[in-house]
Amino acid sequence: MARRNNLDDFTRGRMIGKLEEGRTVTSVAAINKSVVSRTWKAFQTPDTAIRKIGGDRPRTTTAGNDRYFILRAKSGRRQPTSTIAQQRGDNCRGLLGSIIGDRYCEEVLLPHVRLFRGAIGPDFIFMGDNARPNRTVAVQELLESEDITRMDWPA
Repeated sequence: MARRNNLDDFTRGRMIGKLEEGRTVTSVAAINKSVVSRTWKAFQTPDTAIRKIGGDRPRTTTAGNDRYFILRAKSGRRQPTSTIAQQRGDNCRGLLGSIIGDRYCEEVLLPHVRLFRGAIGPDFIFMGDNARPNRTVAVQELLESEDITRMDWPA
């Protein structure tokens, strides 16, 4: 028996989108359960239904949503979400600080400071500002390894 398909592409795509969201078959808006089930099976079978791009809300999450999902998954009765957010924030700050310092070394100090030191000679003194990425251990070690004297910016 040949199967008749009375649904237009838009309705079929809307049904499939709602099922992909995780809704139950009975909650898909005002469409008979057997029609939804038949369309879903056709979509899961290769080359029988095509998911059209667009026309519905995007299926991606924002960075804020991702943070919320992670915090909600890790929180429980004993530890509230705000405590976990504080701990995660502190961990990220330490990692980010070293990345900024390394990037400062590679993109500013190595190309520019070496160039000026070569032009001026052994009496070269590097005067750095007191900004956080410029005061990291990586920056101090790089300046010491290159035998560059450092003078703090006057406050």
